[in-house]
Amino acid sequence: MAPHLWMMSTQSSANISPLHRQKVKGRDIVVTEDPKLHLVWLYDRVFIKPISKYLLSHAFWEVFLICNTSPLGSKREQVLAYALGYLRTSIT
Repeated sequence: MAPHLWMMSTQSSANISPLHRQKVKGRDIVVTEDPKLHLVWLYDRVFIKPISKYLLSHAFWEVFLICNTSPLGSKREQVLAYALGYLRTSIT
């Protein structure tokens, strides 16, 4: 049933709290490489996945995400949306 729970709520980024707000809420920040745990909180812990270095590279964005002749082809826009969403949750 878990894959269908998205139907029960609206997608909103209004509930994403910055890291300092997580500390105010009394949560410890746990760094994890597991993308399934990114911004999941459990009791007094919140899990975050660090930003990959390539997402901070101007050259990567130019070649893969911005350029219309990207090697990603028809998936470029989808990958761009994923990258922007991930950065939104990591920087806020």
